Order: sequence, then C-alpha cells, then structure tokens
Amino acid sequence: MIAATILWAAIVFCLHVLRLNSDQEKLHLIPHADKLVHFTMFAVLAFCMVHALMQDGLWMSRYVLLVFFSCMAYGAGLEYLQGAYFEGRDSDPLDWFADMIGTIFALLGARWLSLKRSV
Repeated sequence: MIAATILWAAIVFCLHVLRLNSDQEKLHLIPHADKLVHFTMFAVLAFCMVHALMQDGLWMSRYVLLVFFSCMAYGAGLEYLQGAYFEGRDSDPLDWFADMIGTIFALLGARWLSLKRSV
C-alpha cells in the first residue's frame, strides 16, 4: 500500500501543476467544482496513508496526526508551487481548505472502518 500512496501523491502533484487550456476552463460550469476535486484527491491520499501505516488492520491512533500534518503540509506546498512557479496556475487558500476537509473525512472514515472490523 505504500507504493499506491506514493503513486497517488505523484498523481496529485501532476494534477496540481498541469496547465488548463481555455477549452478545459470552459468545462467548469459548476462554480467551485474544483473544491470537490481537491477534497477527493486528499481524501484518497489520506486514506491510502492511513491504510499503509496500519499494522495488521489495527487502527494506530499515533499516526492520525502524522497523516493530517503530512497532508496539510503537502497541500500547502502544492498551492505555494502553483502560485509561485507554474504559469497559468494560481494559489487558492480555499483549495487548501478543501484538501484539509478531505483529509479529515478520510481519517474519520478510516477510523469508522477499523471499528467495524473489530466488532
């Protein structure tokens, strides 16, 4: 699962740095739909991280903060890179907020699943 986590993190990076052309921008008919994309990308990333850190399917509480702060730093770093280094991309604090909400939902979901398994 560690390899899947690294692969997904690389995909998230690529999606953050790709430049949208004008035809793709026109497809954004739903305002702020990109927030749902950010939410989903980081929910999957956090869930993969938690799953990779679990030992024998057991929930490890000490890893929750590690996953949360890792995703928080990764999201912030990606937003900074978008605004500072990639032409046609800008930094949006609301994207980073959506990243964090997705991370929190994934952590809550992983905890719920671990409780269901232990019953």
